[in-house]
Amino acid sequence: MDEYLIWSNEHEAWWRANRRGYTNHVRGAGRYSREEAVSICSGARDGFYAVGIPPEIPVPFKDVLECLVLKPGSHDCDAHAKGFPLGASCQFPDCACW
Repeated sequence: MDEYLIWSNEHEAWWRANRRGYTNHVRGAGRYSREEAVSICSGARDGFYAVGIPPEIPVPFKDVLECLVLKPGSHDCDAHAKGFPLGASCQFPDCACW
């Protein structure tokens, strides 16, 4: 199953898991199925119309990972996107990404 994140244009942040708030960090973003993400986004603030900016946007998690860029002088994001382990087994002890 493909995982999706939800970007909120209204709050300029990612949705957290279980529809519980927002975060500015990908690591804190909730993972949703495509069906749930589309359902959430199509119903947000009366839905999305053909004109204007959509209030919420479903984004495939794999696309987010491909877009992450390593910050100069850190081990954040890009190392993980390129296949390094996440979480407790992370090879970068100072990593703040996950």
